Amino acid sequence: MMRWHVVYTGPGGEATAKRALEAAGYETFFPSYMVRARIRNGRRFIATEKPLFPRYIFLGLLNGQGLYVAANTIGVQSILSGPDGPEEVSASAINEIRARCAAESKQAAQEPKNPGHRPPKIPEGSQINIIDGPLKGLPGQVERDDGKSPHIEISLSILGRVMRVPVEAAAVR
Repeated sequence: MMRWHVVYTGPGGEATAKRALEAAGYETFFPSYMVRARIRNGRRFIATEKPLFPRYIFLGLLNGQGLYVAANTIGVQSILSGPDGPEEVSASAINEIRARCAAESKQAAQEPKNPGHRPPKIPEGSQINIIDGPLKGLPGQVERDDGKSPHIEISLSILGRVMRVPVEAAAVR
């Protein structure tokens, strides 16, 4: 039976940690989603992959595998722990995140709904609900919105911690 833990990586180090952990014989899950971004000339969109939880990946352990080697692997800064030791994530939570990421990737392959549409700036501290994307249905709080970027930064409680996550401004209400 697979036990899942959360690995905290260096900035932008999710891919490095994932490769190193897999090379050491661990199973990993790097939740990401596809975003359609306008390229410089503003006429075309390209699909680019973004981490769902920046600096975090999930580590799957089989019976007999320990965390010591994983915690000392290149790219890993720490294993998410609480007062009782390393925190475990349920297999059902991992499956739900996988399903949400897969559904979002299929949707991102389509043309953008409102290309160039940017909703009005949302004041910092505002309580919002995510209405689209892999985090659909979750409540959060606006941490940063410059009113120009297509993304805003929100904080939400996931996996027992408050995390700051970028989401599309059009995906919140």
